[in-house]
Amino acid sequence: MALFFDGATDSLATGVLNSIEWRIRYNVLEGRCADSPAFRQLIPGAVDSEGVWLESGSFQIESAPIAGSQTTTINWPSDEGELRFRIVEITPPQD
Repeated sequence: MALFFDGATDSLATGVLNSIEWRIRYNVLEGRCADSPAFRQLIPGAVDSEGVWLESGSFQIESAPIAGSQTTTINWPSDEGELRFRIVEITPPQD
């Protein structure tokens, strides 16, 4: 499940990803934002086949080839209306 951005990013994706507040906490980079229908609509696998919001998951963001074809994997658990994000992996840029 990957999001791919090629320079023509739509406003929903931009709004959702820009709403994540990143900070370093206990020497760990952590993101947070409110759980929302916009996030659930944007992120593949955030809702099951019956429309129920899942408690956790992961997704990938793939950069455009001009930026080096890099993939970032992010885990997210949901807790009491808030999403928390942790970067699991960032692949080296591909030429």
